[in-house]
Amino acid sequence: MSSIDALRDFQTLGCKDQLKCALGGRVFLDLECDKRITCLQKCYDSELNVAYIRGQRDDAFVAFLPILSSQPLNFLDLENLQKKLMNFDSRKSDVTLAICDTSSNILYYQVTTGFGHKK
Repeated sequence: MSSIDALRDFQTLGCKDQLKCALGGRVFLDLECDKRITCLQKCYDSELNVAYIRGQRDDAFVAFLPILSSQPLNFLDLENLQKKLMNFDSRKSDVTLAICDTSSNILYYQVTTGFGHKK
């Protein structure tokens, strides 16, 4: 699969933000090389306006949220995605941030449920 095909797949899912589509495609292609992660799916949540990748590692559900290193991270958006993913699979709601920089590096950081702001 080419990066253009991966980008178009996110567009087909309804994502209008070209940057989110491009980052999602980039992370998807990188994850395809990781044989520990199977059943990869490109996902877009129109309510949250979030493009992400879902997959399986061992017996656990995993989700990857692509973000650009130069943009601020909204922890409320991250928390809302975690809550939505809990509805998909109640065993795990951790999200791995896939932080993309302009040098083509992708850094992966797992964020655990409960990490965020206090009210």
